[in-house]
Amino acid sequence: MIDQALSNDGTTASALAALQAAGPIADQNLNLISLELIKTNLGDRWGSKREQVWNQVEKFLHHQFRPEDLILRLDEVSVLIAQPGRPHLAAQFLCVRAANELMRFFLGESSRGSVVVKTVTELNGEAVTCTPIPRRQLDAALLPRESPSWAPLSVGNMPILTRQSRDLSMDVSLVPVLALQGGASTIGYAVRAVLADAVSEHVLSREERALLQPSDIADADLKVLASAFERRRELANPAATLIVPIAFTTLAHSSSRYASLQQIHALSAEDRHGLILEILDFEPGAPAGRIAELCAIARPHCRGIICRMDLSLPTAEKLKAAGATLSVQRDLTSATEYTLLKQEAAVAAVLKIIPTVMFHDVPAALLPVAACIRVTHCTVATPHEP
Repeated sequence: MIDQALSNDGTTASALAALQAAGPIADQNLNLISLELIKTNLGDRWGSKREQVWNQVEKFLHHQFRPEDLILRLDEVSVLIAQPGRPHLAAQFLCVRAANELMRFFLGESSRGSVVVKTVTELNGEAVTCTPIPRRQLDAALLPRESPSWAPLSVGNMPILTRQSRDLSMDVSLVPVLALQGGASTIGYAVRAVLADAVSEHVLSREERALLQPSDIADADLKVLASAFERRRELANPAATLIVPIAFTTLAHSSSRYASLQQIHALSAEDRHGLILEILDFEPGAPAGRIAELCAIARPHCRGIICRMDLSLPTAEKLKAAGATLSVQRDLTSATEYTLLKQEAAVAAVLKIIPTVMFHDVPAALLPVAACIRVTHCTVATPHEP
């Protein structure tokens, strides 16, 4: 049994008193999520980052749980969640999954050892008594709830989707980056990397890439970086600017960040001057401070930073604070003139905050439309793409 001392917050004490008065504790489905590992990971920065972390945690939890559920900050690293009326096991599972996503976001990855959720067994005015959720239930809660990988079996393709020890192959190519305003002109090249399972040759979708272990993604990023400069030497202009993708998790995790920045540092000064890093796969709702922190770490090693995110004013504000520009995370393979024109107001609003907006894989026939809505830069969909 663990006794969790209460904070001196009168609001917290009042909320706990209301829970005690609401009926048997078991009916309230009270669980506690610990943020202790996030605090440990931040170290000396915890004091300055604490409120920013809590703001993001509370925003995420309010999105995950029902309006009638209670989300209560107990102390510096503990949040209490009450889910009255929900089945007991379902309430536990929801808390475990929420804790898992928080660890994945703030630590760059998650594991069963990083998820700490406890069940509250007693409220006694000055203390919350709780006990850890049994390992068996923790493991069950973290089992995948969907199996999207089963769908290809109906057409005879059986990709290998194990999340560990992936043997990945990749096709790295360079595609021109066009500056659209003032007439289309090539200003450099973006790296396009297609990842596939080396055994089955199954090309990984964006969703399947997200299922990879952070270490596998980091290994792929390092190979893409090396291949990109090999491809550049084959160009007529071997000093052309390169926009090279790198995953958010690669920069967020200390060991993979060190490896990638060391590889960049080993490049010649000329190569680094021509390198722009494009950070991909941000978690939804990534806080401005985290984006700014990663951009600040990477910026001294390259010419500039682009973040591939959604086209919105909140995103633009975050990127302005981080000193980065925007490439839009959107599938344009089935875009039409009408659907592209609908983005004009959003592009115009974002350009009032940051200077450039880049779209990837614009169909060639729609380049005039992209220029018309003031998209500043783009890559063009290759002919073989739908």
